[in-house]
Amino acid sequence: MAPPVCIRPVAPGDHDQLEGLYEEMSPENLRLRFFAACHRSARLAADRACASARPGYRALLAKTQGRVIGLAEYDTGRRRRAGRADPPGPVQAPRPLSAPAPLRKERT
Repeated sequence: MAPPVCIRPVAPGDHDQLEGLYEEMSPENLRLRFFAACHRSARLAADRACASARPGYRALLAKTQGRVIGLAEYDTGRRRRAGRADPPGPVQAPRPLSAPAPLRKERT
């Protein structure tokens, strides 16, 4: 039987494990996910996911046996400017984003 997986919002304390998740990837996997085979992208992705909550952005983490195994993010593209109210009218559903390449664990 497979161990249970916990899915929860990302917290600032998850940064190192998220960065480690990306650093375990091969250069090809990094290129498919970030369109660049650069580990700097891993740090930037972990920074974005662990940043303070902001309107229109959410990140969820998948963890099992104390280890991060996945991340899902969405960004509606809407940003609230300081001191400005949301525009009047109905709220539109967020547009779906294109899905990044799936994470693949490298065999060692």
